[in-house]
Amino acid sequence: MSEAGQKAMSAGSVLEAERLSALLSVLSGPELMKALAGLELLAAATFKLTLKNKEKQ
Repeated sequence: MSEAGQKAMSAGSVLEAERLSALLSVLSGPELMKALAGLELLAAATFKLTLKNKEKQ
């Protein structure tokens, strides 16, 4: 997982790290790369939404 993904996970993510690790461990190499890319997109979207919500306050 990328550094950004790890930071997102440790910052109060709704994903359980152990469960996610188990899920990722059963994927093939190409599937794992796609899954990690998806998680990174979700982490980036979460960051953007958090910033947007802070600006509204």
